[in-house]
Order: sequence, then structure tokens, then C-alpha cells
Amino acid sequence: MSRRRPGFLGVALVMAIAIAASNVRAGNLLKNGDFGEGLRHWNKQEPTIGEIAAEKRDGRRVLRIDARGVPWGESSLLSAPVSVRPGAAYCLSTDVKRLFGNGYRCTVGVLWRGADKSLIGADNIWSEVLWGTEWRTSAWQAIAPDGAAEAVVKLGLEMGAGEKNAALFSNVRFETAKGLGPSAALDVFLDPPGKDGGSDAVQVWNSGSEPLANASIRLVPPPGVEVDEAGELTLPRLGVGCLEKKTFRLKGSPQDAAKSSLEVTLRATTKSGARFETSVREPLNVTLPTPVVTTTKDLVAPIPPEMKVRLGAYYFPVMLDWGAENAPTGLRSIAGNRPLLGCYDERLPATADWHIVWALRHGITWLAVDWYWNQGEEFINEALDDGLMKSRFFRKMDFCLLWANQEPTATSLRAYDYSAETLRELARTLCARYFNQPNYLKVDGRPVFMIFLPASLVNGNGSASAARDAIAAFQREVRAHGHPGAFLVAINNTPALPPVAEAGFDAVSAYSYLFAGTLPEQCGRQAFPFDRIVPRYKKWAASNEAQAHTQGLPFIPSAWAGWDDLPRFGVKRAAESSFTPGNTPAEIRSLAAMLIDRADPRLRLALVEAWNEWGEGSCFEPGTLEGFAPLAGLRDILSLNGRGPYTVPVPDAASRRALQASPRAVNSSAYAERANRARTWKTGFEMPFDSPRDLSLQPGRGVAYFERGHGRLKIVATGSSPEVLGPAALLLEAASTRDIRLTARITRNARAIFSWITKEDRAWDAAKSLSVPVTGRAKDQKIEFPVAGAPAWKGEIYQFKIALEKGPGEFEIDEIASLPIK
Repeated sequence: MSRRRPGFLGVALVMAIAIAASNVRAGNLLKNGDFGEGLRHWNKQEPTIGEIAAEKRDGRRVLRIDARGVPWGESSLLSAPVSVRPGAAYCLSTDVKRLFGNGYRCTVGVLWRGADKSLIGADNIWSEVLWGTEWRTSAWQAIAPDGAAEAVVKLGLEMGAGEKNAALFSNVRFETAKGLGPSAALDVFLDPPGKDGGSDAVQVWNSGSEPLANASIRLVPPPGVEVDEAGELTLPRLGVGCLEKKTFRLKGSPQDAAKSSLEVTLRATTKSGARFETSVREPLNVTLPTPVVTTTKDLVAPIPPEMKVRLGAYYFPVMLDWGAENAPTGLRSIAGNRPLLGCYDERLPATADWHIVWALRHGITWLAVDWYWNQGEEFINEALDDGLMKSRFFRKMDFCLLWANQEPTATSLRAYDYSAETLRELARTLCARYFNQPNYLKVDGRPVFMIFLPASLVNGNGSASAARDAIAAFQREVRAHGHPGAFLVAINNTPALPPVAEAGFDAVSAYSYLFAGTLPEQCGRQAFPFDRIVPRYKKWAASNEAQAHTQGLPFIPSAWAGWDDLPRFGVKRAAESSFTPGNTPAEIRSLAAMLIDRADPRLRLALVEAWNEWGEGSCFEPGTLEGFAPLAGLRDILSLNGRGPYTVPVPDAASRRALQASPRAVNSSAYAERANRARTWKTGFEMPFDSPRDLSLQPGRGVAYFERGHGRLKIVATGSSPEVLGPAALLLEAASTRDIRLTARITRNARAIFSWITKEDRAWDAAKSLSVPVTGRAKDQKIEFPVAGAPAWKGEIYQFKIALEKGPGEFEIDEIASLPIK
């Protein structure tokens, strides 16, 4: 049953492609859009962070935003206001070039303001991915919403932990464009039956460029069902960009529950007096399951319902988000939703038994498992290797891997490397352990392999063409192991899609579009109402689909369960967290409906995010608050034969107790320790920084970023006493080492401090540190720390750090090495 909205896709397609010059009616409305007058008519957004400057590069005037010194937040610039008319269409375009970084995301967006300067909306926030080394043009169209009097163009780099980027912007243009005419998006939110105080709702978003008057919504239920508003809802004038929600209640039961649906039609009048109409049919939600208490050993794998798409779910190694007992962060530290299984040990096959049975019962037949690997190092992959793959139902569930190539990570011992050599090693690992599994997900015989940050792979090679050569080496290795190559899926979480086909990818998907550019509300912490996100999320998905098709690639859509990262921050830092209030099963179900139309007709693959992202509040796995309702919504909206009464097993008390994770199991060090036991630096180590394959450092307090090159590590610091951290879980035998030698170029007088923690004592304190004075020089000098003479240098050294007290803003390290006891 098609759910494509008339008029809605056209808006998304216009966003998805560059705006043709013939579509523009007037010149640039921005003053100094080429930065020929420096930063005149532009303002740094407060609080100002990072470095923002106008200069001349590449033969043109540019804006440079350098956010490498930003620990968290956004470095951004705002244009002088431009007068706009509500309902008018505008084209925003700019050229963007990456200077530095792994290509996280940047903003090329617009803020809409009212006559009183109040912020009333935004478009295309968090819109771009920095990609390669060439200039790229970003262009899209948006409609000034009702009440907008002026627009402010925003250019910026948003930073998360560790994503250090710098970029150039040039030729920024904000121009009037041809209008799009009337358009509206309908979303229907149907609550599960019997929910106390619940109500059904229909939401209308005016996504066109004309106001709609005399609007009414006609509700036509199936036989046996009545609407308590007599089937007609009226709306006030629906201005451009306005979103209105009307509630109603359905009464009775459909005569044929398996085929019943509610027909919703919006009728209105345009400004010219013409009639506008759009409609949607929504299957009724009548299928909450009946729980049946069951022991783990009595579980039986069900036959999944036949689905309109081949539905998968992202699967996250979540155990580290439980939090140790009495820890200030983690799921255990806050009140609220919990997994129905409790804080389980994901390494147990019995845990996977429950997950697979529940997923199959609701039509999820494959899992995209987050997989962490870098140059042979692996971390937090036990949920897959020890849990899922050893489940007695494993062969009933297809799976593929999502390479979670997020950097830096505290558990990684080296910088990420994307060279052909490393990708060949990656291919050998995948072929030896996963691709030959009979239930590994394949397309045309090719194992599906997803990459979370394709931009990091491209930028790590310098350009898309160089990345394509590295990917070609990966594919040759896969073919050498008997496969017809891998089916590479680029994950893209923004409305603008980089040229992933040029780099060698075969398809496009998303983890999620997160808040889809909606603006937050402050409720003690950042709140992004889910109902406002739903239509924008669908619009971004349509944009990605259109752009993927432009590149000749199929699209794999992904729906989302919402967000709440309070467990990651804890109650004491609650104001720093974000959440999506209103992400009820009814609203999640409505968002998931777009998978039917967005899925490629040949692949039929679609995803939900996520099965178990409890640390981020994005879970279809049954929980204590909503139970099976989110899963039941998926089953309702996406199945062909899955509606009607059904049962689900739930664990008895003994089975649940047997699955619980111990405090030791959730200790993050356990993963790194197991990986590092097999390494060769137990009795000594060298860190020459000659190659990404060498042991690496991590930025610590007061350090903005690293630059590697020519066998040296350049460290740029923002604080007066910068610190760098050694590899986690080094597990160096203290008895094997006499001194630690640092070879570095330090140009100012400072005091170098070497500190360490042991496996037995993880507290950083003065007893486990040594310091020596350093005289500033313009050339390398060797600094030695006589650790063997320190009383606290004993046992296994877990990690070290080096600090320069009152040190320089920049310094270079040539080598760090342990000197053995002779």
C-alpha cells in the first residue's frame, strides 16, 4: 500500500539536487557573500569558539573556520539579516573545502526570524560532510515559514568529542527562487488500544510555499470502527511551514482486523482559491501481544511474519552503557526505562537467544552489528563473537557488519589507518571470520559491509580517487577469498550526500538523521519534540534517496526510535544531554511507515535504529516502559500478514537473573586487557610515530589536536599544561623497564611530568609520577624519567601520560620508548 504523499516528494527532490541557475530570479541578497570585505556584515556566533577569519586562498576570497581547538560545541558565523517574505522560496549555496579533519559535519543553513527578531525556525542545520580535498558546491532550496521577516545564513563546524576539523567557505549566495506551490505532509499517530489517557492524532505540516485556508481532515475508518469526532477535523489557516496536530479517538473493532485501515484526507483552499487535497491510508494498530512467561531453555525460534520490506536493525554492543554499580553515569545511574531482560551480559548466548526470538517475532530478519576494528585491534566485539554467533538461533537471523570507524577512541592503540595495506588486512579478517557464514547478508552473492564514516576513509586517503584505489585493493582481497566482491554501503546522516559512488561505494543508508535539523527547546536539557522531527526526518530520507539515485546507487532507508543520552551524562550533567519527548510507539510507527516507499524495489532492504542503543535512548528492544509496543508498531505497519492477536515469550525470574552482567563484566578495561594480552609490548615498547600502524597517543587535557607527518607527532595545545595519554591497557611489566625516554622538540622552558597508573591502582596521583626540568631548545632533546627507582613503579603499568607544566602552545614528539633493565 503506497504512502507517498502528493506534492511532498517534490520538495525533497529540490533539496536533494543543486539548484539550476535558471531557477534563480534575483541576485545575491547577502552583503559580502564573497568575503571581499573581510568579515564585514558577518558576526561570530556567541560564545565565540575556534578561529574564524576571512583571507585569500586558491585564488579566491574565503572564510576559514578552524575548530581544531574546540573541545565541544560549534564554531559558527552568522550573516547580517536579509529581509524575506513568508512563503517565498530561496536558494542557499556555497562552495566548501575541507582543510583538516575526519570530515564530521558542518552547517550551511538558514535561521528564520520574526519581525521581533525571535527565532521561529531553521533549515539545513548540520547539513554537510567535509569530504576530500577539492571544493564542493552545496546548494539547496527552502521556503520562508509563516511569520518569517528575515533570514540569517549560518556557516559553522559542529564538534563532537575528538572530531577536529577546519574548512573553507566561499561564494555564499542567498537568492530568491521559483515557488513550489501547495504541498503538505500528513502523519497519523495511532496509539495502542487500551492505553490509559492516550489519544490518536493526525499531524499536518505545510511543506509548500502557499498558505492553506479552510482546511479540514476527513477520517474514514473501516467497518466496525467509529470516530468520536464524527469523522471530520477542522484546522485554522495553515501557514507556510506550520505544523498542526489534532487528536481523536477510534471506537470499536474492525470487522477484518488483518486488512483494516483508516483513510485520512486533507482538503484545503490555496491562496488562488484552488482546491488542494492529499490523503494517506493508515493500518489500524490492534496487535499488542500477549506475554507468555517462558524459560530460556524453552524458547523456540518463531516464523517471522511476511513483511513489505526486508527489515533489519542496528545492533550495538551496549553493555558498557549499563554503568558500574554506584557509578555517576550509565543506565543504572538514572531512573527510567530499562531493558525487559535487565542489565544483561551481552556475551552470553542465552541473551542473544531472547533478542533473536523477539526480533524474528516482529519481522526483523537481519541485524547490522556495530563492529569495532582498527589495524587488527578489536574492542567490544564480544556481543557478536561470544553472544550472537553462539546463540542456538543464530542461523535463523541474517547479519552483516557495520564498521564503526569512529576515532579517536580510548580503547584504540593506534591512529586509524585507511591505506590499501590495512584495508586488505581488514578484508582478510572479514573473509576468515564472517563473510563465509551461511547467514551473512548478501546482495547478488556479495557480502554487505557498511562503513559508518565513509568520509574518514576518503579523507584518510586524501581524496575520493585515492580512496577508490584503496577500496579496489580491499575488493581484490575479498574476491581472492572466493566472493564476487563486497557490497559496500556508505552511511550518511545528513541531508547532503557526498559523492560516495566516486569513492567506490555500492549503496547508501543512514544510521539515523538524529534531530533532522529541528531546533531544541530548553527544559533543563535540550528537548527536540519527536512529532516535529517526523516530517523533517522523512524529508531528509527522501533527499538522500534522490541523491543516491543521481549517483546511480540504491538506497537503504532507516527509521529511528528517538534519542535520550542522559545515561551517558548522568544526573549531575543532565543539562548537557538531549532527548526527544513524545517518541511514543504511535509516532515511531508513523516514521517507520516511510520505509515502504523509500526501500529500493530490488533490494527491499530497510533498517531501524536501533535494537538496543540504551545509552542513547534509541531502542526497539522491549523495555519496562513501553514493553513490546514499538516492535508491535513495526509489525503492524510493515507486515503483510502479521496483524491480529499474537503472543510473545517473556523471561521468568530465574532466566532473567541468569543473564545479568556483573560489575567486572561492564568494566571497559576488560575488553582492552583481553586484546592486549597477546601483544608484544609486555616487556617494552617503542612509539616512533613513523606510521599510522605504530602505537599512538590520545589527546588529553589542554590539547587541541595532533598532526602526524615525517615521523613526528606535532601537538597543538590550548592549555598552559597540556597532557597526552598513552595507550589504554598497555600492561607493561614494570620490572622490565629502567627508564622512559621522551625525544621531543620543546621550545620553551617547562617541567615535564611522566605519570602512570597500574592495573591494580587506577588512580592518578603524585605518588605515581616523576618530573624533570626541560630547557627550551629549537632542536630535539632526550628527556629520561628514571621510573625503576620510583616505589610506585610496580606490577603491570596500565597507562601513562606525559604533561608539560607551564609548557608551550605547540611541541613535537619524535619518539617515546621504554629502556630495558640490562
